[in-house]
Amino acid sequence: MKGINLVAKNASVADTSGEIIKSVSFTGGLTCREVLRKDLRIENIKGPVKADKGTYSLTPLTMDVLGGKGEGDVTADETEADAMYKVNVKVSKLDFEKLETFFGAKKVIGGKGDLSASLTVKEKGRRILMKNLNGTFALRGDNLVTYTMDLDKVLSKYETSQKFHPADLVAFFLVGPLGTVALKGYRYGDVYSEAQGGRGAITQFISHWTVKNGEADATDCALATRHSRAALKGKLNLVSERFDNVTVALLDDKGCPIFKQTVSGSFDSPRAGTVSAIESLAGPFIDLYRKAKRFVQGGKCEVFYHGAVQQPR
Repeated sequence: MKGINLVAKNASVADTSGEIIKSVSFTGGLTCREVLRKDLRIENIKGPVKADKGTYSLTPLTMDVLGGKGEGDVTADETEADAMYKVNVKVSKLDFEKLETFFGAKKVIGGKGDLSASLTVKEKGRRILMKNLNGTFALRGDNLVTYTMDLDKVLSKYETSQKFHPADLVAFFLVGPLGTVALKGYRYGDVYSEAQGGRGAITQFISHWTVKNGEADATDCALATRHSRAALKGKLNLVSERFDNVTVALLDDKGCPIFKQTVSGSFDSPRAGTVSAIESLAGPFIDLYRKAKRFVQGGKCEVFYHGAVQQPR
């Protein structure tokens, strides 16, 4: 930490015999020029601070982080043996590459996006208790770059090449803090990048998770390229470090799966299930047949995705 300036007013200590951190109270303001942790650099931190006998809050808080502008609030409750932290933060126009670098991930996505997180967590002996992690986390972006593969290219040739599996799309949805542990055994599509080459584009991207007692549920996880749309459903058990009924699907214009695949097992050794081909990608004739079949059946289908990402035209 560099350039720290703390101004405290109306300071008092309730119990001089106890821990000072649980006894002191004051109000004031905090500014910090720079906080550096590994590859994460947070700059220009500013906000009013309040301490009340073991409870500390910074509200509202502003900062420059990950190439974007951040704002929010932080509360630390040190009154009990296990400290409790509450973080509400929004970062606009963050750099995806800087986010991935900080969390030790290989570059998968590049471009600008918005991050929002509202999380509570307990700490015991400086160790985060994942079973007490609760809240929401969301990452969104438009007009992004994919570094590992051209998604349109591999998806359009899926049935003929069989070198790409829907399960490999999981890596794209786990960018950021919730995916740090989950991706430690994941390949990021390296094999397919070498086989296909080139870069691609993601026109719309959402990775929105709800966390309850250390289990992250995919609330709205989907992406669209220039010609395709894919989505993910399921949960990440961050306590036992396992994939829980995670399914990835390539979608048609109604949100129904064209083909889908499950991912199960531990984060160290994830297992991809058999690809379920709901409808063929064989070409215009099959596409015409699919539309005719829907017309006869009244347009009914098994809708997999109802979220905000739109089907590309």
